[in-house]
Amino acid sequence: MRLYLIIIFLILLPTVYASNECDWGVGVVSNNIIDYNNNFSFTVRVFNFFGEKTNFTVVRSIEDIYGEIVREYKNITCEATRDKNCVSNKPDLSPGIYQIKVSIFPDCNDTELANNRDSKLIIILPEPLSQDYSKLKINEFIPDSVGDDDASMPDGEWVELYNPSKYSLDLENFSLYDNLGIEVDMFISNSNTMNKTIIDPYGYLVVYMNGRHGFLNNDGFEKISLYKDNYLIDEVSYSNSVEGLSWSRVSDKWILTSPTPNKENYIEEPDYSSYLDIDEVYLGNDNKAKFGDSLRVRIVVYKGDTTKYNLDIYIIDENNKQISKRSEINLEDTFTNYTLIVPIQIEPNCNKKYPDGTYKIILKGLDEIDSKEIEIEDITESLCEEIKVEEKTSSEKLSTFQDTKNLEFGNETSKESITSSIVYQSSDVKARNFGIYFFFLFYLLIFCLGFMPDVG
Repeated sequence: MRLYLIIIFLILLPTVYASNECDWGVGVVSNNIIDYNNNFSFTVRVFNFFGEKTNFTVVRSIEDIYGEIVREYKNITCEATRDKNCVSNKPDLSPGIYQIKVSIFPDCNDTELANNRDSKLIIILPEPLSQDYSKLKINEFIPDSVGDDDASMPDGEWVELYNPSKYSLDLENFSLYDNLGIEVDMFISNSNTMNKTIIDPYGYLVVYMNGRHGFLNNDGFEKISLYKDNYLIDEVSYSNSVEGLSWSRVSDKWILTSPTPNKENYIEEPDYSSYLDIDEVYLGNDNKAKFGDSLRVRIVVYKGDTTKYNLDIYIIDENNKQISKRSEINLEDTFTNYTLIVPIQIEPNCNKKYPDGTYKIILKGLDEIDSKEIEIEDITESLCEEIKVEEKTSSEKLSTFQDTKNLEFGNETSKESITSSIVYQSSDVKARNFGIYFFFLFYLLIFCLGFMPDVG
């Protein structure tokens, strides 16, 4: 009986297996070329060649031209009895070339696996380039930059263009002229625009002089003109430029402002004034200084529109008397921020004429002034030399003649005690006095040698 059942199962098995056979295919439905402003989408559609109703697992991805996956979707299940659109997607891709890949895995015994996958190459076009250049504007330019006007980009002089239209514009080989010449002074190219000659909608493009000498002049009346071939697109005249400031178009008016390359111009009058700040004084753990110390002071300076260039920094007491050496700094560039660390040498105060207490650091120059209080106490003894001075009484200051006379007559002069005191002398004062003595003796020797008889 058991053998009989096995024989029947083997006879019926091919029939059961054959009844589950199927042949399904898959395809990607979309355009091959898509305009930039179209809402691109693609659809996964399954096709039934034979077989009954079944379920499918659908796998989708999109790759760029380098084979990198830029979109990958979660697998879904699709049920179909005949041809059917299983799923649609809107990938929101940038302009470029892509390949859409799709695969299906049916639950039935698919006898033709080759049509279970499909791919499609698509091209999304860039935004169209309009040929209407009439709205293009010269928007900002700097004819007298801080530092070297002929410096390489992004330093030096430059002209900024603005595109107020909704289309991209390619400005390669557009030309710029100055007021004096009839020949082209500069062609717009990748070499003077940071490798970009296309100006985006409502965007900016900065054309750098990039070492080109003498184009943007700042002497008297000048003019800049922008041409496409022989067609004048825009021009602007200017005069009386200021170093470090740009001419900017704001509400169709030209004003001098702080430079804003590749940004919207705005009305902000440049700060012509300078600014000084004593940012930090480097002191010890007790936050106090000693007489004789050499302090380090960090200062922050902004030099505005001034021909002055000198700064002084020093320390004064409550009577405005200077108690330190004066440190000087020269700053040349206008409209420039500086952060500097400057030393100040406090006097040793060896004679102790200054009391311990609060003193004031003064930073002065460029028509500005700033101050900061610090505590100074005690002296730096290594800078002072201890000297013992004997003080004679008035009775001991008699002349030699008087002393001799008293001795001859046997008079006794009352002897008063000799007093002494300790004073400090600054070592640099001692060195200065020694130098004076040395040069005096040197010149005295020369003088004497000049009067010696000639033994020859």
